[in-house]
This record gives sequence, structure tokens and C-alpha cells, in this order.
Amino acid sequence: MKVPLPENGYVESSATGRAKYTNPMFIWRDYCGAASTERIEESTRQCAPHSVVVVTFYAKSGRGCETLPTPIEDGDGNYGRNLEPYLLERFAEQGWINIWSHRYSTNPYSPMLMMAFTNTLKAHEFLTT
Repeated sequence: MKVPLPENGYVESSATGRAKYTNPMFIWRDYCGAASTERIEESTRQCAPHSVVVVTFYAKSGRGCETLPTPIEDGDGNYGRNLEPYLLERFAEQGWINIWSHRYSTNPYSPMLMMAFTNTLKAHEFLTT
């Protein structure tokens, strides 16, 4: 059963369901799958100032993903070269500033891309200095 993740800036509360959170948040969206349109939209939604969001996507192929954004495709369902620049642009459009990007692999067949963003210059300066 697929359970949807809360929107950025919301937390689960047993008393009220999902509640808006106004303090800075650390949000880790470990998708370990293709960077679908829905996942990108879900991850780039704004929340409280000074927050950090980290995303992890499969960094080589979007095969099997029906909603792969066209600009990141580079033929045959692959998007390895275009994924990081595309995500930088999409997050920036929503006010997120890149802290770092890191490519890694859990095995030879699963290259991954992990990226961290914050939504204020003050937090960016603190986290990158």
C-alpha cells in the first residue's frame, strides 16, 4: 500500500492529522527511483524559512516512469547527463538554493544522485561556510 508523504512543512499529528509546521524543518525524500514530475513537484513545495530538503533519485534511467519530465530525457529513457541541471533549475524556480550534490552508487547497476537544498540565504551561508 502506497502511503503519500506529507507536503513540505507539514507533520503528522495523531490528534489533528496533518498540521502546518512553522519552525525550520529537515526533510529527507529518499525516493531511490526515477525523478518523476510528481516527485519533483512534491519535493519543491515551499515550507517554513530556514528549512532543508534532501532528495535522492536514481541517476541513470527513467525507464518505466510514465511522468518523466521531457527536458531531462537524453534518449532511450536515460537522463544521467541532464538530471542534475534540471533539478537545480526546478528547485531554484521554487526558491530553493542548492547546498550540495553528491553522486554515489549502492552497486554497479544503481547510480544515485543526492541533492540538498535550503530556502533562505542565511541558512545557505551557515551550511556552506
